[in-house]
Amino acid sequence: MDEIKETLVQVAKLMKISAITAPKARGVDNIVCKIIEDDETIGKIAGEMENLSSELGEAYLRDARSLRNSKVLLLIGCKIVEIMGNRMTDIGISEDMILNILNLGIALGSALTSSTP
Repeated sequence: MDEIKETLVQVAKLMKISAITAPKARGVDNIVCKIIEDDETIGKIAGEMENLSSELGEAYLRDARSLRNSKVLLLIGCKIVEIMGNRMTDIGISEDMILNILNLGIALGSALTSSTP
């Protein structure tokens, strides 16, 4: 592995740890992360994004091109879990959905913070 890729993998690991250990609503750990560093898998994901671009817009095509030029990919997501009992809000969204998405946002912010010097 070349030095640049090794460094990118180390940064991705730091970002992953930051995302996983970020504060969460009611302490519920629903964040999932995966580091992808092999060119074949990155290429498959970029190909799927290209396929989706006709339905979801040009941004997917642009991002697929960027991904094809990447050596490492960090995926961060969240499992949708019960946090508050799944009560509906006045706007028709459950409190659990709001808190799950909030957890994801906090995790993403924490990951980004750890990627900058």
